[in-house]
Amino acid sequence: GAPPVPSAVTGPAQVSKSGAAVVGAGPKLTKSASLDLQVKNIDAAAAQVRTIATGLQAQVLSEQIGTGSPGGPVPLQSKSNAQGRSGAATGFGTLTLSVPSGTLEAALDQLTRIGTVLQRNMSSQDVTTQYVDTESRLKTMRASVERVRALMAQAKDIGQVVALEGELSQREADLESLESQLGALKNSVERSTLTVSLSTPGNEPVTHTGFVAGLRSGWDAFTASVTGLLTAIGAVLPFAVFLALVAAPLVWWWRRRSHAGSVREVRQ
Repeated sequence: GAPPVPSAVTGPAQVSKSGAAVVGAGPKLTKSASLDLQVKNIDAAAAQVRTIATGLQAQVLSEQIGTGSPGGPVPLQSKSNAQGRSGAATGFGTLTLSVPSGTLEAALDQLTRIGTVLQRNMSSQDVTTQYVDTESRLKTMRASVERVRALMAQAKDIGQVVALEGELSQREADLESLESQLGALKNSVERSTLTVSLSTPGNEPVTHTGFVAGLRSGWDAFTASVTGLLTAIGAVLPFAVFLALVAAPLVWWWRRRSHAGSVREVRQ
């Protein structure tokens, strides 16, 4: 078999999960917020949201503006189709922003001036332990990779070189995974998600709860099941008709042949 890997790298590939607090490091929080506003004109309000986002170095991740229902608006075909008697575009709008975490509250305060606040929510999650743990594991894994590289530079036996290359590939993969995890954590801490929902008077989103919500959910599930069943039947029906047309003459011929054979046997 291949020569053993030097003892300096024979330890487990997983690094320690110390989770020790870093001196002077503040808490790491991921924040998210949502804001429901009633406005007179969806297009104008959406333009204001974009302007405020630009001023706060925020990014618009997604945008939906149209008529229909909240969460699934139908795009506006033309301005004339979305004009009320007062000339204001009606319907719904949803914009999802990525905001620097330090300016999230400032963004909420500025956005509330666009219209009437129907609902304002903000939540946060403490990820300090996960953040520090990942950072510690990453530091340890980097040192581990460097040790394996140093041993490869000193190795002279081809068997040891092959074994060390396999070990190095595994640890480099673990290192990349940890770097990706820490990068995602940093991004979630540094930037927050803010969802802004816009509606015009008379088109406010309605939240159904209790018995009505259960009844509505059950009816939706029933109609979805029936639709799926009818779709399946519709897909199979043409083939069933075709097979029936082909099979009917064959069945008739087979029965006639069987009957004729029976008659001959009786005569004999």
